[in-house]
Amino acid sequence: MNIENFEQELNELILKRGEKYYKEGRVRSLMEKRPGYYTANVAGTNSYRVHIHMKNSTDIESMECDCPYTYRPYCKHMAAVLYALRGRLQAIPDVVADNTVPSVKKAPEKDSLSELLNKQPKAALVEVLLAAARENDILRAHMEAIFSNPADEKNSWLKLMRNCINSFKGRDNFIRWNECDKALQGTYKVLEHIQIAIDCKEFLMATELILAVMREMLKMTQFADDSDGGISYVLDSVKSLLASEVIAITDKEQREILFTKILTESKNKIYGGWLEERVSLITACISLADSLKQKRRLDSYFEKYMVDNDASYAFNNYTQEKIAILKYQLLKKFDKEKVDAFLSENRAFAEIREILLKKTITGQKYLEAEKLSLEGEKNDAELPGLVKKWKQIRFQIYELENKTTEMRSLACELLIKYTCFDYYTKLKKLYDEKEWQKIYIQILDRLEKQKYVSRIYCQIVIAEKDWHSLLKYTKYFPEEILRYYKYLWEIYPQEVFAVFKEFIMQFAETCTERRHYKTLCSYLRILCKIGGKETTSDIKEKLSAKYPRRRSLLEELAKVD
Repeated sequence: MNIENFEQELNELILKRGEKYYKEGRVRSLMEKRPGYYTANVAGTNSYRVHIHMKNSTDIESMECDCPYTYRPYCKHMAAVLYALRGRLQAIPDVVADNTVPSVKKAPEKDSLSELLNKQPKAALVEVLLAAARENDILRAHMEAIFSNPADEKNSWLKLMRNCINSFKGRDNFIRWNECDKALQGTYKVLEHIQIAIDCKEFLMATELILAVMREMLKMTQFADDSDGGISYVLDSVKSLLASEVIAITDKEQREILFTKILTESKNKIYGGWLEERVSLITACISLADSLKQKRRLDSYFEKYMVDNDASYAFNNYTQEKIAILKYQLLKKFDKEKVDAFLSENRAFAEIREILLKKTITGQKYLEAEKLSLEGEKNDAELPGLVKKWKQIRFQIYELENKTTEMRSLACELLIKYTCFDYYTKLKKLYDEKEWQKIYIQILDRLEKQKYVSRIYCQIVIAEKDWHSLLKYTKYFPEEILRYYKYLWEIYPQEVFAVFKEFIMQFAETCTERRHYKTLCSYLRILCKIGGKETTSDIKEKLSAKYPRRRSLLEELAKVD
């Protein structure tokens, strides 16, 4: 394994958890015991020690961790230390020989926990584990899950998840936002076990755990503050695991069993209002469906279970669009000859229209595609995002047909009205140099006459190296000088200094706390750096005179040389 690209070797979920630990600063005491041998403590549920042996400055010879995770060669603690070690090594200048590793921090050599444990008799180790389990219910549940027999495997892992969740409920049975991630630690271990089950082709076990975790997370939303997104992350993870699993199943009998199990699960009332989760289950069923009988079961399911009569019109309209996509996927699999008619009948839905447009363009039916785009622009007139999408597709059609006049008009509209800078280059290529100068002036004129001058104006003038227009923009919006001074100060130093002065004086009027004054002084330092020392002194003098009682301001100004 190479330290530069170790991500290629580790499981994605383990990498995510390890990177999270690294960013949270859980990697402690990273030391080089002897050349190439590193140790670090990682603060997780408990503190664990990781050992890494580097063969040279980039290649890893071996790794070990004393945590109880045994399902894969690498754990999240190893991943966290790898991130930390790579960051440390990259920060040290490469002044050593190729076959050595830069020193991090020397430490006296002593036995690793692994070595110590290997020296102990089995009875002593069992006693230590039992004592630890008696003191920690979550650790006990984790050990029971790891060492459970096949008959109890599912229940043992679910017990771990639920014990961990319940242990962080407050007196009001609610989990606060700052406790939510801790409450999910058991669930994260279940996710790791699901991935292992999929890798080992234990699809029934994996599916049962996926469905159980999904249900548990939906329940948890009723008594937990998910501001940090932990529950959402778990739901996304199990949906992703389910999608990857169904692709891997080839055994016909297993596919049929799982089809029935997942379809039955999707009928659970808990999914009412959780459309994305229900859609993920039905998408899995469509992937698993191999017979017309299964197709008919899905057809009847759509109308019976996926429409919520108590929901708002907007939600049900969104639901109908999702149903249409699912029906399209089903038709593609079983009735390909009906696909075109279905797409045409349901083109009022944006996703369906987009599919139909791509299909029509691929078939070189450009006139039909243009009509579909224009129809979309008209029907979705109140939804600017969709209108922009249909116009962009229409531009693609004109490109394929080489319709210069239409491309010019549409590119200009997308550039100015919809602020799509990508169309600046496309538009410019449609004119010769002489013609473009006239068009360019017209574009700036149209942008300047808008009620709000958007930043697309600056993007265009920077691309054209029209520094005079950019300077004019900063004079109109002085606060924008921070964004654009680097383009202007060498060409228009005095004008830039003047804009800086106006901006800083305006900013000072809004300052009320020391942190604001620190920010103000950071702007003064920028001004000094680009040669505006005299202007800086003038600003300091004026601010000191204008606000003589703002002690914090005066103290911060005194720090600006």
